[in-house]
Amino acid sequence: KTTIVRDFIMNQSPDRTLSLTINFSSRTSARDVQAAIEDSIEKRTKDTFGPPAGKRLLIFVDDLNMPRVDTYGTQQPIALLK
Repeated sequence: KTTIVRDFIMNQSPDRTLSLTINFSSRTSARDVQAAIEDSIEKRTKDTFGPPAGKRLLIFVDDLNMPRVDTYGTQQPIALLK
């Protein structure tokens, strides 16, 4: 499955598409996910963020269910994405 998605992303036009792959593990924190996404976007207006103008951002999250379950029964990196 991962190979199929990566092939799809690699076949997108680099002039119009940015890609970001995030590999989750048991040690992935919500802060790690937020930092990775923030590194790929820019500020457009006061409270609007997005990829550079004229481009789209494809984010592929591999091994989505890997983060450790915390005391409250949640997986914080997944909660951030919701």
